[in-house]
Amino acid sequence: MSQDSDPAQPIPPEEASPPPSSNQPRTRRKALIAGAAAVGVAAAAAIVVVAVQPAPQPQRYTSMPAPCALVPAATVARYVTGAVSAGQGPSTSGTTETGACTWSGLAGDEATTLTVQVSLHRSATAVTDAKTAFNAAVVPGCKCDDDMPPGSGLGDEAQATVAVQTSSSKTRSVTTSYPATASAVLETRSGNADVRVSYDITPYQVGGAVSLREAAADTPVVIAAARAVLHSLAHPAAVPAAPAAVTLRYAIPADPCRLVSMATLTRYLSQPSVAFNSGSSDKDKSSGAGCSWLGTDGTQLLLVAVISKSVSGVFAAAQGFPRFAATQDSNSKSTSGDTTTDGTQVVTGVGNQALAIFQTFTDTSNSTISPSYLAWLVVWSGNADLEFQFSYTPVPDTALSVPPRRAAQLSALVTVARNVLASLPRS
Repeated sequence: MSQDSDPAQPIPPEEASPPPSSNQPRTRRKALIAGAAAVGVAAAAAIVVVAVQPAPQPQRYTSMPAPCALVPAATVARYVTGAVSAGQGPSTSGTTETGACTWSGLAGDEATTLTVQVSLHRSATAVTDAKTAFNAAVVPGCKCDDDMPPGSGLGDEAQATVAVQTSSSKTRSVTTSYPATASAVLETRSGNADVRVSYDITPYQVGGAVSLREAAADTPVVIAAARAVLHSLAHPAAVPAAPAAVTLRYAIPADPCRLVSMATLTRYLSQPSVAFNSGSSDKDKSSGAGCSWLGTDGTQLLLVAVISKSVSGVFAAAQGFPRFAATQDSNSKSTSGDTTTDGTQVVTGVGNQALAIFQTFTDTSNSTISPSYLAWLVVWSGNADLEFQFSYTPVPDTALSVPPRRAAQLSALVTVARNVLASLPRS
């Protein structure tokens, strides 16, 4: 699985052969390894052992720059379009210093996330501690061919894994399918440092094809990022200041139904009334809050907010956003009807990132009932992930019989979301 020897000296990222840009069309990517697509609630995976060239003397890293400065901005921009960063640390626990950064981007119908996590061990047995941590992180018992050429700048030992995660849920009455995620992960150890780099792509279109071959084609991305991290650790004085990262933190609202003004509600709902108020559920690491309003004209507005309270809350919310959005970007079949996702749209100017999702619900048990038109807006802002839904059921033979336009639904959601973000208390 690995070569247990002295680590290689990290090479500057600009001297490494640059992998192809992730912005190239997927069909043009050359896969490094082949595999089969995953089905059901599963993850199809493959493993590659990355060859390294050991150096005669162990590398000892002494300090950790700001985590979001470990990968050059140009490298991040190459692989994450419109990247927004959220950092964690560095912080020290015992004899180990840790830090992490995630860069999240939305472009077209695709969410892309690049994450680096670093541990520096500082005890008298630091190299042994790093080896122990590396062995615990990698997949044991790998029997696979080395399909990658020998690498340099990746330290002592490294293992790359690629996977396609697809998911669906099924209850007695509802079957739901969600978007798949292609993931490439590189675990590497260099001297007293352990580095994990992951690169995830989620196409926001249910049923959109993403294969293991495409995940494997992203392996050069994590290699390039890992080389950059090790080079930065070896030359901390040359690392530029970290770009501005998200730091906004919200507190738990006392009453989520008061986050939207009555003036805003009456603008979009006829004679609005509160249909449901979940209050604020306070848990150890996060808090949830929700409210639903109904109009007499067949409209409904829903708010759900999840606020991460931990020290690394912004980092947690950034990582959770793609999964939060994928939860709503789904197709489902039930005994009462079918919900179909008709399209998605990236929205700017709301929080740090936002995605709109448009759906149609058809009542298959009663053909006389008009379809319902649902619009979702999923938002990441600071340490909060929020979702808003505006639904509309046309009433036959009335002025409300015409289905709403997406632009009108989205305009309502954007206004409500900005209302909520302005009203949320800060911590």
